Amino acid sequence: RKGHTDTLAVILPNITSKHYSDFYLSFKEYAESHNYSVILYLTRHNSESHEAEIAQKVRASMALGIATITKCVS
Repeated sequence: RKGHTDTLAVILPNITSKHYSDFYLSFKEYAESHNYSVILYLTRHNSESHEAEIAQKVRASMALGIATITKCVS
């Protein structure tokens, strides 16, 4: 076993925002055209503990890579 899969993880705050959904759809299309599968995780702007839980799930999935976008608050 090689220790990872041909899966890429995407972590986004939500998928309802046009910016996030456009990013996800473009990323997924590109990844799949290169024979990668993509799994989406949504933080829904929840607590740090929820984000840590997502990080654990990504690690357990043995994803080859992670793309993440966080919401910046000023």
